[in-house]
Amino acid sequence: MTGKTTVTDGGSDDDGGADNADGFENQVAIPYEMEALIAVRDIDVPAAIEFATKQLTDRGAAEEAVATAFSELTRKWRREGAMRNPRALLFKTTKLRITDERRRRQRHPVPCSDEALAAELERTVKGVQQTPELRGELFTDSKVIAALKQLPARQRQVLQLRYGDDLDLDDVAALMAETKPAEAVHL
Repeated sequence: MTGKTTVTDGGSDDDGGADNADGFENQVAIPYEMEALIAVRDIDVPAAIEFATKQLTDRGAAEEAVATAFSELTRKWRREGAMRNPRALLFKTTKLRITDERRRRQRHPVPCSDEALAAELERTVKGVQQTPELRGELFTDSKVIAALKQLPARQRQVLQLRYGDDLDLDDVAALMAETKPAEAVHL
């Protein structure tokens, strides 16, 4: 054995041995370049979003899962320098992020009935109205409720925790299993 390193689907395998059975060992490694990254973004990301939307039934959550997966793919590709099948790694990582989202939903379920959603939105509206920096910005309860209904479930949850339950951003981030800057984006 020469100790040669071969690039596989985003990882490396010393000696190119039996662990390299991912089906991509005969493909040419694609170097990390802007054109290749843009091609993955333009061709594979939309397909991954459609896949994730079917799995999660929530386009917003699907887009977040794929954005996270694409970011992870980009970091790994940059670190490795070349990759044989970036699409496969994007979809594998997207599947993992879908699993994460499903687990998060089990820990913090979104209300399913119209009555539960209406009650949650009313509490959120009251919390938002009591926030001094937002008080002058709101016109009517019905407009706020209509706007909140159009938000993705994750953003509604963040707003509910932040304003409805009056939690600070650190607590919201901990409950949503995210970083503080990531949760601030939802506000």
